[in-house]
Amino acid sequence: MAVKNEALYCGFKSDGKLYKYDLGSLTQSDLAARAIAWTEVRAQWAGGSKIYIGGDGSAASHCSIYPYDIIDDSFGDELSNDGFASSTGGAFCFVIDDWKNIYMAIGGSATTYGFDWPSGVWNTASIPNCASVTNGAAWVYIPMSASNSPGKIFMIKGAYGTNTYMIDPLNDASWTAKAALPSGDYISGAVWLNEYIYATTYMKHLYRYDVSANTWSEMETPPFSDYSNLYGSTLASDRDPNGFLYALHLSDKKIYVYDVDGDSWDTLATISGTLLANYAFMVHVPQIRFDYLDSDDSTRLDDPFAINSTPPGTPGSGVKRYLKALEAVASTVTIQVISDSRAAGDDILELAPDSGGSPGSWGSSANMGTFSADESKAFWLRANPGGGESLGNKQCKIEVSVA
Repeated sequence: MAVKNEALYCGFKSDGKLYKYDLGSLTQSDLAARAIAWTEVRAQWAGGSKIYIGGDGSAASHCSIYPYDIIDDSFGDELSNDGFASSTGGAFCFVIDDWKNIYMAIGGSATTYGFDWPSGVWNTASIPNCASVTNGAAWVYIPMSASNSPGKIFMIKGAYGTNTYMIDPLNDASWTAKAALPSGDYISGAVWLNEYIYATTYMKHLYRYDVSANTWSEMETPPFSDYSNLYGSTLASDRDPNGFLYALHLSDKKIYVYDVDGDSWDTLATISGTLLANYAFMVHVPQIRFDYLDSDDSTRLDDPFAINSTPPGTPGSGVKRYLKALEAVASTVTIQVISDSRAAGDDILELAPDSGGSPGSWGSSANMGTFSADESKAFWLRANPGGGESLGNKQCKIEVSVA
């Protein structure tokens, strides 16, 4: 496997600690710990510098999600919730879409919740209810792309069920039944890669779901040393077109790597940590080279960015933001608006480089030049409705590319 400037972040039930396994140096390091140990846990990375870790926080008598900042190595405050109860049956699922909307389901219930970032409140109106979530269920979000627009949430039933469901959370009024899993089992890990969903099960299977063909296939059997409903394996994907899957198995705390093209497994490493039963999480995070700052050039921001309301036909006033390089970049850096959270043909988001404290020429991209380590440079964002629908505090995603 080629050396990469990327890392796996994982944690086990019982100690509340977070561990990092560096895929470049092939070394482990211990990171920040949370005061309350993880119980039923899931984790998501949705771009930027934060990982969101959620679980059944039994000590607080409710399910909860916490942000972890990769750059600062620190946990933020629990995302505000309405005190929904702990899950029953040990089930808890959540996903994050392209705009960092969070959707969550709690075991023993068909009720789903959505987290609204502007208000900081959970509500049940964000997404239609699904089939009741049970132990061994999994949710997977496939981001929007040329072949999958808009993004979709898939639910794999679990608890020895074979049902699979799909929903477009922004537009659909209900979930749609899809092809059934080849055999009933508990899903221990599920991720997407190259328009496929991969799922590992407690009974030592790896299944692949073809989103376009709506078919499931069984892939090479994982080489786990033990398998049962006590020893599942959490799964992570590097989301690379020529990529890998990573499985953290809970009987031996080993990380296994799966070559998608070769349909083959290999052992990568053993993680040290306190393990208890079948609760663990792992996410893959690529090398983070840039950070975003607010107009004061100091307050850190997350991508995507919220843009203020704008009436039809009226370009909005530009908002100033900064791009900060965490390391020296000798090649030309370009930022580009790649998508926004509105229907095609509505408003247009525009970027501009900074020109003496004011916006330069507006367009879909901006040349930021080269960067020295820790250097920050200003750029501008605005909404230009151009006669389309009015823009109401929507969000946009920006891609940073290096020549």
